[in-house]
Amino acid sequence: MKLLFADTGLYLSASGLDVSQFALETDFKELNIGNVCELSVGLELINALDAHVKPEFFFLDKGFRCFESAKVDFVIQKGSAIVPIEVKARTQGGMKSLWAFLEKKSSDYVVRCSLESFSKMDRVVVYPLYAAGNLLK
Repeated sequence: MKLLFADTGLYLSASGLDVSQFALETDFKELNIGNVCELSVGLELINALDAHVKPEFFFLDKGFRCFESAKVDFVIQKGSAIVPIEVKARTQGGMKSLWAFLEKKSSDYVVRCSLESFSKMDRVVVYPLYAAGNLLK
């Protein structure tokens, strides 16, 4: 099961990030925003759920059965399909884990959430970070 902070501000505070220093930082590439992006996607998914549904999200981590080197940020159920979601803080990055999921589990498609626009390539559907909630609609 995947646990999420209820708010990105609380997460940043608990992480010890000095917000005043963050505002002055000129090279945002030096900041680790991957965790913040992952949290934002999780909160978007929760927001898209029916208010009467208890949110439950899962993930795949290294060493899980046939996924020795795979790590998938979210694994959700959409209808009868199991959909893996990889979150990227930038527009680039490998998708080794998603390809492994496609190969091992014969999924119809996988999802990548990143700074890219909506797109589709082969069986990879790309959603912008801000639109992750649309996955559940």
